[in-house]
Parts: sequence; structure tokens; C-alpha cells
Amino acid sequence: TKLNQGEWYYVAMTREGDDVSVYLNGEIEISTTTMLPTGTWSNGDWAFGGRVDLSGQQKFAGNIDEIAIYGYALSPDEVFQHWYAANVPEPSSMVMALLALVGFVVVARRRKK
Repeated sequence: TKLNQGEWYYVAMTREGDDVSVYLNGEIEISTTTMLPTGTWSNGDWAFGGRVDLSGQQKFAGNIDEIAIYGYALSPDEVFQHWYAANVPEPSSMVMALLALVGFVVVARRRKK
């Protein structure tokens, strides 16, 4: 998938045993197996936005909004639901949009009178 600079993307990775899946915007993008032992993730250094094994090389040149770590692999449906929830406007945003729409309707009606 071609990624566009300046756009936000939802990326998720799951691992269950040797099976690794990477999701982009709620849809599976990569499904593969790994040879890394499962203990590798719990016994080493964690890095988000770069690699600790390359002395700072290959740093991510963007912004990361949220990171979530679970003690189990999310199902494809759970990954999709997380992506969907991230794209639903917050209630306060929806209320403000509704109030703005009502305001426009009121102003338009007053101008007609």
C-alpha cells in the first residue's frame, strides 16, 4: 500500500506463537511467520519509532499518537474495531458540529424573513 505523507494511519501488529500480522487502517497488510523466540519481546529493550540495535539509525520521521500493548494477540475483528473506534469523532466534536449546523439553519431562516 502506498502511504501518503501528511496523513494519519492506524498500524497494528499482532503476534501469536510464530505468526505475525501487520494491519493498516484495520485491514491485514502482512501475514508472516517469525523465527524470533517469544521471550525476545519480554527480555529486551523496546523501541517505538526507531531501532535500538542500530545506534539510532532508521528513526521514524513522523508522529506517533498512541501505543497499546496487550497480553494477547488481538483478533482481526478486534483490530478492525480499534481502528473504527479511532475514526469515530469524539462526542464533543459531534455536538459542536450539530450546534454549528443548527446555527446555520437559524441564520438562514432569519435572513429569509
